Amino acid sequence: MSTSILLPVANNVVNQESVQTVDMRNVWIVKYVAGNPAMYKKVRQTDPMTRSKAIELTKEFHPKWRVWVQRVDSNERIYETEIEKEWLD
Repeated sequence: MSTSILLPVANNVVNQESVQTVDMRNVWIVKYVAGNPAMYKKVRQTDPMTRSKAIELTKEFHPKWRVWVQRVDSNERIYETEIEKEWLD
């Protein structure tokens, strides 16, 4: 059984045409800084996904990029690459 809620999409207008279903398990995003962390600062992110997909996706990134998995609503981090851990120290 899937748990889901309805959220308004654009401009905070709620009607039959502007509502989409969001799966409550898709609350994890992968955030990353593409390229050399000493040169690049822009943080990018994926669309929300399940926890297992997000952690699996981190293996697809370049090993020298800053990459972490974060919960959308609480900003809780559950995974960080070694480069990201070094950067935070």
